[in-house]
Amino acid sequence: LTAWPAAAESPAAADFAFVMSKPFDLDMLLTAIAAALQRRQAFSPEEEQRAQVVRQYFAALSARDWDTLIRLCSDDVIYVLPGNDPLSATVAGKAAFRAYTGSVFAHFPTARFEQLSVYATPGGMAARYQARWLGADHVEQAQAGAVVFQFTGLQIQRIGIHLAADQLRRLRETSLYSAGED
Repeated sequence: LTAWPAAAESPAAADFAFVMSKPFDLDMLLTAIAAALQRRQAFSPEEEQRAQVVRQYFAALSARDWDTLIRLCSDDVIYVLPGNDPLSATVAGKAAFRAYTGSVFAHFPTARFEQLSVYATPGGMAARYQARWLGADHVEQAQAGAVVFQFTGLQIQRIGIHLAADQLRRLRETSLYSAGED
């Protein structure tokens, strides 16, 4: 961890597992630690089942399969995308989560998730992904992100999205929101 500008291109070359600049979010730190540890050990059977749920979650998002997405969640699911951006929200319950997700993805009709990496964390699972979509200007856009999942059994109970404010702004600006559609 550093407050100085740090080149994170090859932390392994400097004998580091990862490099993270301050200030940082605790969930992002746990995700980075989990990723570093994952390279050294396999999932437990329960973690593997939860990892499969996370993979199904991203597959359902890419396929716009809201029924499958909702089946993966507990009745009291909470979705959190912090910030003051129009895309930011805290949504509770399956019906509200389904409505919010359908509304947001209407502005990203071609969005798909790739390069998914799933990690076990002390409180559940975390995933890093690369999202791609055609922007309002019909140019392919890409955005990396991270999601922290908490579970009740094998159902997703909490979904915490981690994007910096500039990432949210760029996401909104390159979506169909910027084309004047709501």
